[in-house]
Amino acid sequence: MPNLRLLSWPARLIWLGLVLVGASAVAGLVSVGFRVGDLAGLLAPGQMSLGIGASSLAALLGILVFITGLVAWVLYCSATPERARRGYGSLWTILSILGVAVIVNTILIIPVLYTQALPSPGENLVLSPGSLVLALITLDGPLIGLLYLRIVRFRVLSWTEMGFTTEKFWQRIGLGLLVSVVAIGASAMVQEALLRVGIESTQMDMFAGVRDATIPQFIGVLLAGSVIAPVCEETFFRGYVFTAIKRARGAPIGIITSSVLFALSHGNLTIFLPILLVGAIFAVVFGRTGSLVRSEERRVGKECRSRW
Repeated sequence: MPNLRLLSWPARLIWLGLVLVGASAVAGLVSVGFRVGDLAGLLAPGQMSLGIGASSLAALLGILVFITGLVAWVLYCSATPERARRGYGSLWTILSILGVAVIVNTILIIPVLYTQALPSPGENLVLSPGSLVLALITLDGPLIGLLYLRIVRFRVLSWTEMGFTTEKFWQRIGLGLLVSVVAIGASAMVQEALLRVGIESTQMDMFAGVRDATIPQFIGVLLAGSVIAPVCEETFFRGYVFTAIKRARGAPIGIITSSVLFALSHGNLTIFLPILLVGAIFAVVFGRTGSLVRSEERRVGKECRSRW
């Protein structure tokens, strides 16, 4: 975490949280002789000893302290232009923004999922159309909001630099459609190859609840899944992550980093390779189309000298 300055109180909270979680994990393993299977058994209701209970509480406290520190760190770095520009393209800054967005999404969606799962305990949870739309919006909304707060507000990067430009609009629409067809075809080929070796994608399982959706519900899921989510993801992973890392470390590192994070963000290892390929194709095209504003690149001087 290169950006974490030891004198800032959010950094201290982050390190304290990590120490508490690490210490509680070691204490729990020591209590069972480093046998993870025994530790899992002792965590069962009615089997938890005083030591294991104390370690579990310490771990929970550590997680809460870490989350508090992470949120405070993003807000701390968003308070002034100087802080906002410091390390804006570092991996830690990118992960902290993404992490806080996931935290907000989790806090907002868990009560909804709990209410939906309550009538059928023990059964596999299938998201309803409304829950699916809410899950997408409560992740993408905070992600774009944090991107504005941390990056755009002080013009560290502008929306134009992240690809929102009307220059050659229709030409880019056509190119976008062509690239989408190529990316989907390439992704399908990778998925077919994975299927032949026994790896089947489970990505569509999350959309199982849409089968019985009404027409308005289906339209809502369609808009959220094929318009809102892609636009927000492209803005963050290509517009921000790729652009920021390209300026700091060059286009190849930007392509690799943005594509890997894009694939990991879907949280499904069965589609990691296809999504990785799609992300790489989109990053290459985004970098080649000239959608970044050249006058703004000159403004940041030496930081913008990387070229294709």
